[in-house]
Formats: sequence, structure tokens, C-alpha cells
Amino acid sequence: MAAPALLSDIASAARLQEIAQLLAAKQGTPALLTEALQICGFTIRKEDHTLVAKPFGTDNDLHLAVTDYEIRGFIDLYNRGQGMTLGNFVASMDYQLKQGGYNDSCGTDIKSFLIYDPVARQEVLKPGDPNPNRYMNQAVSGFLTDLAQNHENFDDMNFGDSAKLDPIQSLILTRIVTQEIATAIKKSSPAGLNLFASNYSPYADDAGWAEDGWVGGITGLINKLVESKIGEKLAKPMDKANSISSISKFILTYTFLKTELKVEGENNLLVRTKDTSAGEKKTLTARIFIDGSKVTDWMKENRATVAMAGLDVDMPKSGGLAGIETSWEISGDGKYYDFNNHKVQWASGQGDMSKVKTDANGVAKGILEGTAQQKALDPKTVKAYEKSISVKVTPQAKATDMKQDVIDAVTGAIGISGGASGWISPVMETLYRMKWFGSETVNVRVRDWKQAQSIGHITVTVKGDGNFFSRDRNLVQHIDRVLDVTDMVMDINDPVGEVPQQVLDGIKNLPEAQRKQMEALIKQQQALGGDRYFQLKGPGHVRYTVRDSGTSYIDNSDCLVDRFQIHETDAGNNEFDFPSSTPEGKYFNMVIKKLKGENENGIFVVNAILNATHTEQRTKGKPSKPGQIPVELLDNCHIDKSYMDSGLKITLKPGAQLPGEEGTGFYGVTTIPFKFGENDQFSGKITISIAIQNKVEKPK
Repeated sequence: MAAPALLSDIASAARLQEIAQLLAAKQGTPALLTEALQICGFTIRKEDHTLVAKPFGTDNDLHLAVTDYEIRGFIDLYNRGQGMTLGNFVASMDYQLKQGGYNDSCGTDIKSFLIYDPVARQEVLKPGDPNPNRYMNQAVSGFLTDLAQNHENFDDMNFGDSAKLDPIQSLILTRIVTQEIATAIKKSSPAGLNLFASNYSPYADDAGWAEDGWVGGITGLINKLVESKIGEKLAKPMDKANSISSISKFILTYTFLKTELKVEGENNLLVRTKDTSAGEKKTLTARIFIDGSKVTDWMKENRATVAMAGLDVDMPKSGGLAGIETSWEISGDGKYYDFNNHKVQWASGQGDMSKVKTDANGVAKGILEGTAQQKALDPKTVKAYEKSISVKVTPQAKATDMKQDVIDAVTGAIGISGGASGWISPVMETLYRMKWFGSETVNVRVRDWKQAQSIGHITVTVKGDGNFFSRDRNLVQHIDRVLDVTDMVMDINDPVGEVPQQVLDGIKNLPEAQRKQMEALIKQQQALGGDRYFQLKGPGHVRYTVRDSGTSYIDNSDCLVDRFQIHETDAGNNEFDFPSSTPEGKYFNMVIKKLKGENENGIFVVNAILNATHTEQRTKGKPSKPGQIPVELLDNCHIDKSYMDSGLKITLKPGAQLPGEEGTGFYGVTTIPFKFGENDQFSGKITISIAIQNKVEKPK
């Protein structure tokens, strides 16, 4: 799309939001990030200061540069899910400031800058505006917020100490804040070094590249630092300013660090048991190593910085990194991981899984096992299904021994020694305080088991209409009730028909009277065998409506004053999850009995209390006030005895297998007539629709 002329145009803000969404969807490319930085007002250069691209428009130039190598590197880190917290970023900057005697934290200024003003962001920048930085700052902080809005943790956009800064946010913030600190050092230094040299060269006196014309002041920190004369308190301000400015370049050393996480064996399928014993074990290995090609790229692209630092760089080392502490975590996103019933766990005897060190080859291991079932499952009826469980490993920087943390491992791998330069040690200390993190994730398939469930869908409609007309009385009545039960787990009761042989053998020796009594009980039990009772168990969903009405017109004499009309209604509707603590849930039940040996016959029993509001309107006399009344589903419905046998008879047929489900069920639809009204003079119909599907519960 064509770049807008003014960075504060609404179109620019919308494009930055779109870019942030594409980045979060792992569709980010260097070209996409380059466009976002240009909209925000950054110049794009090569490491030798050669111009690559200017900011879009003419009024939105921040006079700050970002290199194409930094863009590629930070996109790489972003796509690998790395970053740091805002609190640790502030701590790293505060460390630099304290070296110059500035004891106040810069956190307030940084967080204030991050909270953008959406109104200012959408205003159009006018030529000659006395405060153009207000608009430019809002574009940058707005984009930082756009990125945070697309993080997994929505709280990141509040920019608290624990908020995660992704690598792109880290690049932008680091470039701005370090340049403000470096500028304050140089401006307040007696040496008066020229920060804004326009004659760039590979050995220019500024490693972070505040360009000619940059005045700082984006976060408001620079003015405070200049007033405190921080530069006068620092030895070798030139070195100190350059060391601070180069921090973003050294963050890119984390692109060297690679983690390979895999499941050992032919496949990554872990099978859980069906009983209360632990399941199969799988060994996971994480290898942490240095990517030598990335080291070569970094050294080539950052030779000017390395030369300014006076570093003595040996040939890069390769291979695994020994002694790196790793933290292992069984994760997942709720959709695949049931936190109330863990499917996998770390096998015992491995120690603290948050402190697993790599061996001499840079390899750390964790053994995963299937957890025991909470209760034993019937192996004859279980169905298999698979879930995906995520396992994450994160290298950890130690707080007690700098020789063993990730930072020294990385810098040591490229031959950088902390004593090789006057300012490399503070850079490493700053990186250490950032506590940069990066995780690697692998998905482990877990085969688990579920008992089959019966899921019921039941609808009952009760409809009746009637009217009566005479010389002195007219009557119109309607019954309209609908009860709909969906996705309801049904409790199954299968009386056992078989009697163990040892019982049959045992009763043979009983006295005759006892033996006959026992034989009669066994016969009765065998007669029941095969009948199946399905009763509401839950969870499930219930919805009902009541729309009953009646109108009576009465004429007791030939006088008009004795004529009057009464109109009554019972109206109500509700829906709730079952089981429920609502009155309807307490007095709500359904039982379906499938008779043994009669594959197409069943009995349906319902007990449902539905709440309705009764209203009454009269043309004569005082009507009653509206009030809540309980209405049973079949109230005032008089069903002929021929249709009843401890319930409503219904024809049940075998049901076809539903797409994607296991097992079969049955279904049935029946219509039963009833009478209602005075002397049962009106007629109606009850329609019952039942479908019960035997299927395995879906993984949550």
C-alpha cells in the first residue's frame, strides 16, 4: 500500500495496527517491520551508515536510525518468542544511569511514554506545528501498544513491570532510551563531543546512530539527565556513550543461541494407562548450542562496533554450551490441557525441573510420563482419543555466578572477554540485567481413554387450542409450552441380568422354601436384565417457554353493566445449565426406559416445573396483580389411560452414527393427544422427540 504522507494520519495508525497483527500471526518479514519503522519515523541504514530507506513523509523524521541487520535479527528473535520484561529493561537502564550518579529510576518516564494518547495519534500533523514531536511520539508509542495488544497475555498492554516486551518493542525502546542517555552524557560532558556528525563512516563516534538533527526528548528523560550533568560524573564519556548506544547490537548475540527440543524415539506418542498406575514414559532432550553462521554474520555486520570497543575477538567456538541452567514446563492453552486432570507429569526422581543443567555436550533431559487415571476405566467400553500437550524449555540466567549464565556463555563462544575493553563489561552487565529469555516448545501427543457417554437431545411441545360460543358465554383457551433439552449427559442404569454361577450353585443346598424364594428373586432380576434407564445427569442445557392464555366473555343478564370479559395469561421463559440451583433445576427430571426384548418400545417420564407470570385483565371488577406461579409441563393435560403405562409410551429406533462420533444410539418421535378445559371439551397434542447418541466426550 502507498505510504501516507503524514505519519499521524488515521491511515498510518490503521496500517501499524495491521502490521502488529501480521507479526503476531508469525507472518512478519523484514520488509514488513521496515515499513512499520518508516511510518514511525525511523531511518533505515546499513551498519556502515549507508542509507537504505528514509522515513515516510517529510514531517515525521525522528532522526534516529535502525540498521537492516538489526531488523532481520530482531524479526528472528520475535518469531522465536523471545523477549524480556519491562521491569528488567528499566533495571538495565537504571544500572547505566547509576554509574553516572543518577539515582532516580527512568521507569516513570518510560512508562509515561508507553501510555499513548489515541486522540493525538489520530490528529493530522499540520505544517509548521509548534510541537511536531507530540505526533511522532504517539505514532511510536501507539505501535508499541499495538504490538502488546497482540501478545498472548492481554495485561502486557498495561505496561506494568511484569509486562513482556517482545524483541521488536525491545529494539525500539532500547534505541530511543539508550540514545537519550548517550546524548545526555555527551551534552553535559566537558568534552562537548559532537553527537550529530553528518559525515558518517564505519568508525563514527556514535554506535547507536542518533542522526544529525535529532534533539531527543521523546521520553522526556534527556532533560532530566542533562540537568543532573550525568556526563560530568562519568569517566571517558566517549566510551561510555558508545557502550550504551551499542546495547541493541549486543542483544542480537542471542540469535547465536539455539535450542533444539525433541522427543526421543520413533514417534512422540505417549500412551496413558486405563487404570490407576502411571503410564508410558517419554524422554525429551534439549540441546543448547551456538549457531556458527550467526556468529560470522554478527561479526561481519558489527565490525565497526567491535573496532570501537577495542575488542580482541578470537575465532568463534562451536558446539553445545555446557552448564546452562534450563527450566522445563508442561504447558498448553486450556483447549488441549485439562489443569484439573493432568494427562502427563514429570517422572519422579528427576529433581527440580526448573533447574536442569546441560551436560558437557550442551544437552539437558526431562522424562515425561502419563499420569494414573483418577479411577480405573472399564477396558471393554473405553474409546481412545488423542490430545496435544506442549512442553517448553527456557534457558535461565543465574543471579549468583556470572561465569555460568547465558550471557557469558554466548559472548564467550565468540571469543569476547569482559576485560578486553573499557566498556564491554558494562554492556554485558546491562544485558545480564535485561534477563533476556527465549523458549523452545515441542508438542507431545497423548493417547488417552474415555468411557462412552450417552448424550440426550429431548424436545417436548404441548399445544392445544379451543373455543366455545353460546348466547351468554364465550370461551377461548390456548396451551403453548415448549421444553428443549440439548447436549445432556444421561446417567445409564443397566440392571444386571446374569447371575454368577457360584450363586446358582450355592442356592441348591438351601432349604426348599428359601431356595424357591431365591429362585423367584433371580427370575425377577433376569426379567429386568437388559432394560436401560436413561436419566438426566448433566452437564447439559435446558430451555423452556410458556405461552398459555384464556379469554372468557360472560353475559349474566340483558343489562350491559352485567357483561364483562376476563383475559388471563401465563407467560414465562428461561434457560439454564443443568445441574442448576434454580427452582427449575431443582424440580426438573426426565427418565427414558428402553424395554428389554422390545427394541422399538420405550417409556418416557417427565417431571418439570416451569415458572410463569400470571396476569389477569377484567372489563369489570378488580384484576389480580401479576405474580409468579409454577406450571408443570403437563398441567391440565388429561391423557387417556391407553397411552399411559407408568409414563408416556414412545417408539424408539436405532440411530445412525453421527459424523465424527463413535458408537450408535436411538431416536424416536411420538404424538399423544390430550383433553383440556371445562369438561375436557378442548383437544391438544403432546409431541415428544428423543435422540440419545452414545459417544465419547470431546477433549476440552
